Amino acid sequence: MSIVTNVKLIEEEEYCDFCGNKIVGKHFDNELGIFCSKDCEIWEKNCHKKLLTIYNSLGQSFGIRESAENYVENLPLRGNTGHGFAGEKANHLNDLLSGKNAYHTGVNNQKNGADRLVDGFEIQTKYCKTGSKCINECFDENGKFRYIASDGTPMLIEVPSDKYESAIQSMQDKIKKGKIPGFVDPEKAKDLIKKGAITYEQAKNIAKSCTIQSFVYDAKYGIKLAKTAFGISALITLANLLWRGEKFYDALEQACCVGIKIGGTSWITSIIAAQLGRTGFEVSLRTVTEFMVFNMGPKVSALIANSMRVGKNGIHGAAAMSNVSKLLRGQVISSVVYITIFSVVDFWRLIRGKISRQQAFKNVSILSIDVVGSAGGWYAGAAAGATIGSAIPIIGTGVGGIAGAIICASFSSVVVHKLTKSILDRLIEDDEKKMIKEIEKAFNQLAFDYMLSEEENLDSVEKIVQKEDLGEQLREMYASTNKKAFSYSLIKPILIDITSKRQFVRLPGNEEILEVTKEILENAATEYYESASESNVKSDNTKDNISFIRRYLFGFLIKKKEDIPKFFVLIALIFLIAFIYANNFK
Repeated sequence: MSIVTNVKLIEEEEYCDFCGNKIVGKHFDNELGIFCSKDCEIWEKNCHKKLLTIYNSLGQSFGIRESAENYVENLPLRGNTGHGFAGEKANHLNDLLSGKNAYHTGVNNQKNGADRLVDGFEIQTKYCKTGSKCINECFDENGKFRYIASDGTPMLIEVPSDKYESAIQSMQDKIKKGKIPGFVDPEKAKDLIKKGAITYEQAKNIAKSCTIQSFVYDAKYGIKLAKTAFGISALITLANLLWRGEKFYDALEQACCVGIKIGGTSWITSIIAAQLGRTGFEVSLRTVTEFMVFNMGPKVSALIANSMRVGKNGIHGAAAMSNVSKLLRGQVISSVVYITIFSVVDFWRLIRGKISRQQAFKNVSILSIDVVGSAGGWYAGAAAGATIGSAIPIIGTGVGGIAGAIICASFSSVVVHKLTKSILDRLIEDDEKKMIKEIEKAFNQLAFDYMLSEEENLDSVEKIVQKEDLGEQLREMYASTNKKAFSYSLIKPILIDITSKRQFVRLPGNEEILEVTKEILENAATEYYESASESNVKSDNTKDNISFIRRYLFGFLIKKKEDIPKFFVLIALIFLIAFIYANNFK
């Protein structure tokens, strides 16, 4: 978002929105407020930029965390029964998108418990190769039906959509044999079987990496994750803009733009991270994350794990350590994906020669350390917040952990970013700063050529700095072979526009020039004669133009008062010769 500044004269009593001082005379006005000086305006812009960075980092942290949790939830897809878990997840997502009141309860691994709860109905999902096998899986080794709902009736059995008919036939056979408590009519088998939203083969493909079905599923589920990142970023940005006095719809538009950027990135990140979670890539990270968790210990691991499980039963010991290890693997993969997405632009600019290798390295390094610092702050804050929250019954571990994570992630992202940038700025000069130096050289020369006044100079600089595409033009300039010519092409149109507004200058005629020149010379000669005749008055040694002419020009031409007319005849003769000479060479 570019901020356009207007420079105006104050017409009524106003106060600077940055320092609070009363504004006298000229002031600087933009959508951030009015300011008494350029310094106040720049400082306010920097503060505004830092706030937006914090909001973006918060949305980014939420997005990466949600992606990491989704990664953990999808790990069972890699197992031998991954297609069954895929069926649960896909049908649950379909119910959510259909507006049903659905809960995925199977993640608690309760023995003979429901996999899903939809609109009050307990459902057990079975995705097997045949319909009869789906039904046979519902009975234990003694032939007893395993899945009884909390009200004492049999649970609904959800089967693949292409196995629905054969599953009904198998269930009818079980009813005939009296295997289903409370059911004697085989025709009631339809009341016990629920047709799934996907087929058996689709479930198998969802459990695999890089298949159409898995991409479609991850894209749908990614929308659920992205809305959190979108909502957090947009809400905080909206609040800040409204506090600054922005109109509601203007603030909402800007907030939605921020939300779309962060939410969209989180959506893509979740898709790629989920795909990588289905491969063997995650196995290679286990040693690293398990070593980290071992050094954390079970207590810290439990605090972190339970701070992420708001509304769920707490876990401790080995279960908590295993959960955090998986979360860290998901965090690493999601962070790498996020950094890669945001670095693509820099790599593309590097390939096109718009930035140097040093600049690309610097940009990617700052982004990477920002993400790592934010993630570290998130987990440290979650552990600290959960500790404090556990001591306060009203707050609790979950709320305390989330609050601590938000605060520490915000603080760490700002501190780490500033520290990293200050170090790298000492080592690597930005390409933009190099190009700005080239522009300064060109501007100094052009300002001299165009004879800019102080006001025109300031106006020119203001227009150059406020160009909306200045950053892109600086990158184009870096790629240019003739940087001086590029600088001139950037500056000259602005100077031409400014100088075209100058007051029209009418050239004086020859008679006017002769008349004024004659008057100046007469006054100078008279002043010299009068001052020379007063011998008792000492010279004042002034260095103005008239005294210069009097001393060095008239001193040897005019010795007495009678020489004055002769002097003017000589001057007139000189002008006459010059006039004739000029006309002959037109």
